[in-house]
Amino acid sequence: MLTEKTFKILGARLVKLRNLKTPQDVFAKCIGVTRQTISHYENSDRIPDAETLYKMCKELGCTADYLLGLDDAPAREVADICRTTPLTREAAECLITMKQHEAEDGMDVKALNLILTEYPALLAHLGMYLFGNIKGTENITVGNALVPIDYIRAGMLKVIEKDLQQCCSEIQQKQDTGKVKNHSNSKNRKLNR
Repeated sequence: MLTEKTFKILGARLVKLRNLKTPQDVFAKCIGVTRQTISHYENSDRIPDAETLYKMCKELGCTADYLLGLDDAPAREVADICRTTPLTREAAECLITMKQHEAEDGMDVKALNLILTEYPALLAHLGMYLFGNIKGTENITVGNALVPIDYIRAGMLKVIEKDLQQCCSEIQQKQDTGKVKNHSNSKNRKLNR
């Protein structure tokens, strides 16, 4: 059963998304209702029927779950990423944006894929450095010794630097190997002619 809360969520989200795209009268015409009907939805006085809700979602590029308050992410892709990973909505939207702009140069997407699939330790070390439980203290006990936190953080930076050097070195080797293969393949093609 739809509650008053659902009506309010739908109204607020409809206003938010519609204002980003189009005036009320143009939106109403696109989905086949009057401007007054849209006003009733936005003021939480009415709830659309299934067909109208479908048209609204299609026009606004969002999901019905978002408009009805069942999801916090307007787009299905973002909602799916948030549901299946620990990423925030903002991080999921960033991933989608990266993917959409991949054709421009694709370096950020390639780097992210590489780190996630081949160098997860780099990501783990970076996380330890940024969000480890060592923040806010001056010293930490390591064994029987009291070690200044700055030494621990400096050590983590060295580990991250080493991880990055290894990553870059391996990428360079793969690129060099690829160039050698391509070069030898072009020589073989010339010999076969």
